[in-house]
Amino acid sequence: MFWLTLEEYLAKKSVWIFGGDGWAYDIGFGGLDHVLASGKDVNVMVFDTEVYSNTGGQASKASNIGAVAQFAASGKTTKKKSLAEIAMSYGYVYVAQVAMGANMAQTLKAIAEAEAYHGPSLVIGYAPCEMHSIKGGMVNCQVEMKKAVECGYWNMFRFNPQLADEGKNPLLRRTGNSLCPAKNAYLHFYCAILQKHISLWKNLCYTEEKDRHLRADRERRDFMKLHLVKRVGMLAVCAAAATVCAFSVASLNGLRYVRPTAENWTLLAYVEPAARVEQQVERSDGEYFATTLTGFDAQERRVWSLTSMHPFIVGYGDREVYNGSEMTRYITGYGGYTTQHVQYDELGRTIQFESSYGTAFYTYRGEESEPYQEKWYNTQGEQMSESIFEHDSATGYTIQTSNTYEPYGTVGTDYTVIDRYGYVLYTGEKLPDAANMPQGDGVYDTNENTLTRTIADGSTVKIWYDDEQRMVRREERNEDGSLSYYTVVEYTDVTR
Repeated sequence: MFWLTLEEYLAKKSVWIFGGDGWAYDIGFGGLDHVLASGKDVNVMVFDTEVYSNTGGQASKASNIGAVAQFAASGKTTKKKSLAEIAMSYGYVYVAQVAMGANMAQTLKAIAEAEAYHGPSLVIGYAPCEMHSIKGGMVNCQVEMKKAVECGYWNMFRFNPQLADEGKNPLLRRTGNSLCPAKNAYLHFYCAILQKHISLWKNLCYTEEKDRHLRADRERRDFMKLHLVKRVGMLAVCAAAATVCAFSVASLNGLRYVRPTAENWTLLAYVEPAARVEQQVERSDGEYFATTLTGFDAQERRVWSLTSMHPFIVGYGDREVYNGSEMTRYITGYGGYTTQHVQYDELGRTIQFESSYGTAFYTYRGEESEPYQEKWYNTQGEQMSESIFEHDSATGYTIQTSNTYEPYGTVGTDYTVIDRYGYVLYTGEKLPDAANMPQGDGVYDTNENTLTRTIADGSTVKIWYDDEQRMVRREERNEDGSLSYYTVVEYTDVTR
């Protein structure tokens, strides 16, 4: 009794896929072939119109040889793709070709056998469409199917692999009402289809003269294609030469300010005037990674920067324009183009920063170089956050207290502890007391001018600096001391 209550869930699931010949023969053939070859119990029904019906009736792989359609006005020169034979070649796929207007019983029997067959099945149905120019219109579609079968144009058959297991012929073929169509029936069938299009029918009449004209047309088209390819090639060469010339001229302009090196030559075309140019080359694990050129003005202010992470591509760059106590930065990168605006006080400290995300205001105590307050506002003028920075000269720590706002008030408060080297030691909603304050794990060696940090997992990071406190090498080592990763940075003055 329990199983009877689950009867509706125990029914056999029937899976059918329906598609046209444009899908089955052409663009979706790979997927269809994969489904049939999988051996799964999936049924496929293909409606074969023998043309691309949805796009205006162009010739397709399903079109028969001699068929007149768009892109084949003189008749298709290649024969039809035999989808049924391809499927039958697997040996375990049930295959049937049907024409409902010719034999309804055979159509229903094929569908029933396909459903009952435990494996993949393919049923191909003849489906004349309005592109066939059927006399009397589509109301005579069923009659057209019957004519196609009777004259031998469309073959009906069923290929059932189960019969082979029983020692029987798996192929059951039926062609019209007899196995021998009437003489010239195929020709009369095509005439009936095309009698409203006499000009198209004449194109099907094969003659030696027509063949000669076709060959001449084909040779003329091939000649034109050859010349077209040559012209396109010449245009491509000219365009490449023009690009090289333009790049060379621009590079010559860059040579006025920069000494060329093996790493910076691809950036020369984009160089702008500068009083001093510095080159930075970064290599990771011994392999080239990136080259950066930075230009400075007479006041040693940064005025532009270019970075290349590929031998022929400028990855990103920026340009700074100064106007009194203000500076505008134009940034170009992979993500697009943006601008930033900065204002300075009389000591050269940043007091306002604007970007596409919003505006930040900075407040300082006396002549301190680091701000103690930062306020962020969105583009609508609503305050988003406020941060207070407290610096401990004894430990070198900076404690940042951040309040996040919404239009209706404070959302939350976060605390961040930063050591003297700029590394974050703690972040959370509660500030640790003095006894539980995290200790910095960085050790600075003044003799080597290096900083060594130990990570929680036992690995270490060591950074070397030059006299200007610029990083020149960084090493990451595993817990056992083996080298995991390293980066080397070389700085060179390449001012012309």
